[in-house]
Amino acid sequence: MKTRRLRGLLAIPASVALLIAAVPSHAVSGCHVPPFHGAVSSAGAVATMNVVNTGRACRIDNYGVPATRGNPAEAGQVTTAPEHGTAAFDAPAVRYTPAPGYVGDDAFDYIANAKGNLDQRVTLKVHVDVHVTAP
Repeated sequence: MKTRRLRGLLAIPASVALLIAAVPSHAVSGCHVPPFHGAVSSAGAVATMNVVNTGRACRIDNYGVPATRGNPAEAGQVTTAPEHGTAAFDAPAVRYTPAPGYVGDDAFDYIANAKGNLDQRVTLKVHVDVHVTAP
């Protein structure tokens, strides 16, 4: 990605990519979300969440720019609820729990607020496609 200097200041391109890490992502939890980029773009990002329906929640931790644990999202909300489970935002994470016994596809949208490189406010916009499987 190229950046340009304007009058001594570093200009950050509008297409800055943002890494959002999913925690936990190990097989024991039944939750896996591959890293994704682009949540600060106007179109937002699309994430894929794979959940084994054990009744436990799957979570996505959200970070600003830079995407480090020292720069977590401070607030957020679910903007479109899933049809076959529940989703809630508890900074810095969004959590999804499938309905008991549900197997199939689901989806939800959320936004999160965090800090950017120059301490400016950034809004993360994410659509999550969920794939739920049986335990």
